[in-house]
Amino acid sequence: MEMYVNGDDIVQNGEGCYVLFSGPEGTICMKNIAEISTHVLKSKTDKILFKGVGDFSIIIEGDHFIGIAYLDVKGTLKKVGFTEVGSATVSGKLGGEEYGAFVFSGSFKATLRK
Repeated sequence: MEMYVNGDDIVQNGEGCYVLFSGPEGTICMKNIAEISTHVLKSKTDKILFKGVGDFSIIIEGDHFIGIAYLDVKGTLKKVGFTEVGSATVSGKLGGEEYGAFVFSGSFKATLRK
């Protein structure tokens, strides 16, 4: 899982993804998100909540599937100093649909570091 952060804002990468899951079998890219987070100046942590939608492209047993995906995440951002994010501990749910052929869903927990 990759989340793109600039200062304390979530930003898109060069492919338009705010959050990217990638591996040898394919990718899941969140291109539209809604985010709410705390910004407490004197605190070393902030809370974050975001939901996203995007698309996926995966290969299963030689067959290529493309569809829509969703993401529901909450977590804690640990700051270096008072503005720059040093790491994020997140948990959430991820799912998608391949245009009527199948549906997948799952949950995850991760700690993201620079």
